[in-house]
Amino acid sequence: MSRLLWFVLGGLATALGAGVAAAMLDGESEGDASDETEEGQKAIESQDDTEASEASAS
Repeated sequence: MSRLLWFVLGGLATALGAGVAAAMLDGESEGDASDETEEGQKAIESQDDTEASEASAS
């Protein structure tokens, strides 16, 4: 019986640890994604400005 109890407790601890790790990684990726989105938006705006200046020059 005690082996079963240790097995169950070990499984719970593993699941809890995996859940915490997934939440931490999800939080990091959300922060990184917003930074990448802002950088990507700046790059798109930069390309739009370049295309507009080329169109007005020709």
